[in-house]
Amino acid sequence: MTKEEILSSYGDLPCRFSSYYKFDFAFRGIADDGTKVVIHVGGCSDDIYRFSVDADTPVTLKSLDGDYHNASVYRDGAVIWEDFR
Repeated sequence: MTKEEILSSYGDLPCRFSSYYKFDFAFRGIADDGTKVVIHVGGCSDDIYRFSVDADTPVTLKSLDGDYHNASVYRDGAVIWEDFR
């Protein structure tokens, strides 16, 4: 799938904060069809210096476009799209 197709289908899917490890914030969301979206923000201290996280406020692929360092979409346990920066 192309990035445009992913953003059209799953770009507004609410993803909630799920974990933090070594300057990496992970957000996860599950669509009604079972497709999973995982977004990683950060990676180094410079990237997250001013990044704030509210565990009660979901983020989306569209809202984080340009700010994440890795985003993946899974269907039936297989990766159908990945974007590394």
